[in-house]
Amino acid sequence: MVRGIEVYKNRFIAYSLGNFCTPYNVNLKGISGYAPIVEISINKDGSFLKGKIHSFLQTKGIGPRTDKKRSVALEMKRLSETDLPHSQAKIDSNGNIELKK
Repeated sequence: MVRGIEVYKNRFIAYSLGNFCTPYNVNLKGISGYAPIVEISINKDGSFLKGKIHSFLQTKGIGPRTDKKRSVALEMKRLSETDLPHSQAKIDSNGNIELKK
């Protein structure tokens, strides 16, 4: 199951990205089928620079497929804003992650 993400003390934290590929014997309905990939850029000291949530949905017996509606990124955005309001991270509706200004 996916959870929110945050940047804390300039370090990126993903609390749960769920399972990326579990096409058999696992409930994949709703949020249980979300399978994001998060790509981040950091500087030499490990400080967060920027990121992107790539949205995938799992289908039983098939595996992950691109989520063209970006529902995974939008859910992670919602969870981050609700559960981690003091985070330094800002997620836009396309899944781009930047530092709040």
